[in-house]
Amino acid sequence: MDLNPNANWNYALDVEKEKPAVELINQSGYPWDEGNSPVKIKVPARKVSNWELNKIYDEKWKLNVERTPAFPKEINSNNPVEYLELVPYGSTLLRLTVFPKIK
Repeated sequence: MDLNPNANWNYALDVEKEKPAVELINQSGYPWDEGNSPVKIKVPARKVSNWELNKIYDEKWKLNVERTPAFPKEINSNNPVEYLELVPYGSTLLRLTVFPKIK
């Protein structure tokens, strides 16, 4: 099974002027269920124009797949600041665990 993002994923953190905000939520239920995380972090970020999924052919499974590439050496991001809502690693199906940082 191959899972791909259904929204933009290629962001770099832009935390020089504005720091992330942590929000604690009084949730009941299992904290690892999607939408039930007791903590969220809102971070300022910009979409990176020169960072796209790699399309490759997987010989073992005999199908085309997309993979996240390494960070670009130079980050091109003249895009506006957006605020991403990050939740703990186990609370999502698709995960991006590290982000480049805009300097």
